[in-house]
Amino acid sequence: MQRLPVEVANRAGFTQKIHSLKVQNLEGHVVVYKVKTETNGGAKRYSVENWCKFMGDNLIDGVMLDFTFVTSSKTIILKTSDPVSENSTYL
Repeated sequence: MQRLPVEVANRAGFTQKIHSLKVQNLEGHVVVYKVKTETNGGAKRYSVENWCKFMGDNLIDGVMLDFTFVTSSKTIILKTSDPVSENSTYL
């Protein structure tokens, strides 16, 4: 499972143990994933079930994916995929 950024979970209004989250790929296909709320040392974390499958279906080696979150529809949208150069630095 992959972790969902807390900012996205907060914007989505996640307050229950299990939520649904829509994810749209570059071709416009939307898949609904379950998001589980977990607590670790008092801090909430959100794990997305089957995220590895989405990444495997949409990731090409050497490509950085860019997402946006649409609050009104609670949808994560894959916007672009850009080649990653050897000199790229990501924080």
